[in-house]
Amino acid sequence: MRFRVYTLLASLLVFAPTVLLFAQGGAVGTILGTVTDSSGAVVPNAHVIITNTATNVVHPAKTTNTGDYTLPYLAPGVYRVSVEASGFEKAVVENVTLAVAQQERINVILKVGAATETVEVQAGTVALDTDSSTVSQIITQKQVEQLPLNGRNFLSLLFYWRRRRGNNW
Repeated sequence: MRFRVYTLLASLLVFAPTVLLFAQGGAVGTILGTVTDSSGAVVPNAHVIITNTATNVVHPAKTTNTGDYTLPYLAPGVYRVSVEASGFEKAVVENVTLAVAQQERINVILKVGAATETVEVQAGTVALDTDSSTVSQIITQKQVEQLPLNGRNFLSLLFYWRRRRGNNW
């Protein structure tokens, strides 16, 4: 009986962090988007390959009948998105940076042509996230170190903003 109890406790200690990680969304992100042609028509069954440039781990997908693709549970990092479809040039989007719990939309426009040609696009930052209503920002260590905190007391930050706003909450 004790062996069963100890086995149960040991398994809880081993698997609890993993369960909590997935329950909270974990340290993962999602790359999604729509593949269209130059006229704006969706391209179904296009082959989408997302590659982590640091580890060379490949994540394949296909677009749906509406031209959409979604690849969830990707580790944060820098990715390359390549899209191929018959009758179109291969399109490659480089330097797609994915942060924790981020949904990065990469819409790809394929040009009609031979499959031997490749169109490369450099990913830029998106000013507005249209896929979720969350407001977020990545804060660097340097920004945290430069916060106006007296003795690293977080309450002084509250009083700083109150003084700055003229005591108007």
